[in-house]
Amino acid sequence: MTREGVEIARVHGISYGVRDVRENLASRFRKEPGSPFAIGLLHANVGGQPGHENYAPCSLADLVGSGMDYWALGHVHRPQVLREGGPAIVYAGNPQGRDPGELEPRGAMLVSVDGAGRAGVELRELDEIRWVHRAVDIAGFPDLDALLGGLERELNAARAGAGRSVIARIELTGFGHLHAELRRPDAIRDLRERLVDRLASQEPFAWLADLHDATRPPEARAIERAGEFLGELDAVVGFALARAGLDPSAPRDADAPVGFDVDAVVDELFASPQVAAAVRSTAIGESRLRRPDATAGGDLLLRAHRRIVDELAGRE
Repeated sequence: MTREGVEIARVHGISYGVRDVRENLASRFRKEPGSPFAIGLLHANVGGQPGHENYAPCSLADLVGSGMDYWALGHVHRPQVLREGGPAIVYAGNPQGRDPGELEPRGAMLVSVDGAGRAGVELRELDEIRWVHRAVDIAGFPDLDALLGGLERELNAARAGAGRSVIARIELTGFGHLHAELRRPDAIRDLRERLVDRLASQEPFAWLADLHDATRPPEARAIERAGEFLGELDAVVGFALARAGLDPSAPRDADAPVGFDVDAVVDELFASPQVAAAVRSTAIGESRLRRPDATAGGDLLLRAHRRIVDELAGRE
């Protein structure tokens, strides 16, 4: 590369003799003595980038050791600056996302080099259409018409944020009565078509490529919370037993009492607000856990634990 007859930069590159090259081609690059700003141009997988074929594999150390002043890399479509300087090592990525997996802004790298040979890199966004993924919780919507309005607002926000046309995939999430409505035959298809019709005349456009239902019925939330509570209860009971010097997992004679200070154990149990609230809401109550005639606190605690589990499960 010359400017007014003076060489200002030299591009070093290498082509593939076959489609799949597994050799470390970066090892062949060397900046020549007296060379101006040296640019290495290479299609390669640096550092074993996941999700990409291992073409011309190499490491950052290989690229740095070549003496190049800048590395312009190809193969990985996502724009990445692997090293900011000494030398700058950059995947420019592709100028346009090609599929729903290529979500980030795409474009070209503008590289500015100062008098000391330091490179500054800036991504210039050139993609005309951007892929976006969004999740919308159904909990706040009373009916499908309200949900339709919420989806429209979500797509408009995505388009405004991108500053260009968008192709979106939306996943409906959360717990609520709309789950039953969405499970009706063709409900998702109809919702998507209504949304596409609403947005059809707008420019830049927002296109809903896919609407996926991952919602759950309201009762599933209660089951999930019960599971979370039981997990915490198990942990608290186990901790209380262990703190009293007992192994909660050790086998023992069912007739042998496990004795320790009942009040201390109950205090430990009720230190968890979630456990305390759940216990007080059952027929057990705190007072029955603190029976004055209790002589085997460990057994009482284990029986209380079983009773809580049974009541949550609706068993007597």
